[in-house]
Amino acid sequence: MIPKAICTRTGMAPVNIAWVETGGFTSTQKTELADIAFQCPWSGGDAVFFARSLYALIDPDAGYDDELLCSVGGQFRALPEQARTVETGFEIYPNPAGDYIIIRTAGIEDNERATVVLYDLMGREILRTAVAGNADFALNTEQVHTGLFWAMLSIDGQRVGVRKVVIKR
Repeated sequence: MIPKAICTRTGMAPVNIAWVETGGFTSTQKTELADIAFQCPWSGGDAVFFARSLYALIDPDAGYDDELLCSVGGQFRALPEQARTVETGFEIYPNPAGDYIIIRTAGIEDNERATVVLYDLMGREILRTAVAGNADFALNTEQVHTGLFWAMLSIDGQRVGVRKVVIKR
């Protein structure tokens, strides 16, 4: 069994060793990884991103529709620990991006601390920036390699939004 606790930075080492030593995952492990990988990342957190990176070893063409995974009956599904409404969010453009992305935030109160973090598909933090209020701001991505990333908006430590970002040059 591969519990969510395994899909963390510290839990990845034994799973990676098991992959190398056995040459793959059992069918039960594959099913459990898929169960985690195909969750809404807003509710599953980092475990979802780590499971997706492992699941790519099984199915490199797997795709994840997070808008669908994070909705129920076409309605936005809030995070369990979240008391926010749908009005809080953010947009990223251009997407695909080159040397910069513009992040537009909405629904952030002046007294709240907001942060946008860019993660690669392995769940590693690539960039982190503080967000001040409701505004557009440019984030320099010149030093970021090309590929697919996840941008996550957190307000006062609560995750309130995740967006896919493609960097290509």
